[in-house]
Amino acid sequence: MPYASKEKQREYNRKYMRARRKNPEVKVREKAYYESHKDEAKARAEIYYETHKAKMKTQEQARNRTPEGKEKHCQKAKRFRLANPDKVKAASAVSNAVQSGKFPHASTKTCARVGCDKQAEHYHHPSYEKQHRLDVMPMCRGCHRETHELLKRIAS
Repeated sequence: MPYASKEKQREYNRKYMRARRKNPEVKVREKAYYESHKDEAKARAEIYYETHKAKMKTQEQARNRTPEGKEKHCQKAKRFRLANPDKVKAASAVSNAVQSGKFPHASTKTCARVGCDKQAEHYHHPSYEKQHRLDVMPMCRGCHRETHELLKRIAS
């Protein structure tokens, strides 16, 4: 270690990496590397998340309790509502139906996806149009995420 203390070494490393990231050649090279090793990077990220889930969750909760964290969350929610008014209205319609007793809570049903017997956690909207806002399918978290990922890939 070229520096006497770990703090000085960390400071040097941070400055070095910041300067390196600003280099356009490095950006292109790193992007190409990431694209060719995307599956490995995703697998490493999943393993890291699984092993550090509790720590990451407590850090995020602490961050969200700060005034800056609360403000950031509010801004993000506002941007989502402005960008996706149909999704918000559809989710609100289902929520209102559940609260008024017209719809059972998703957790009282099993996942609607064939071959999955898990307990549902969410309702999935195949369409957000006004006449189809209550046409929903109960899904577990994993199947719901996979469905949206599939729809994203089809759209792009």
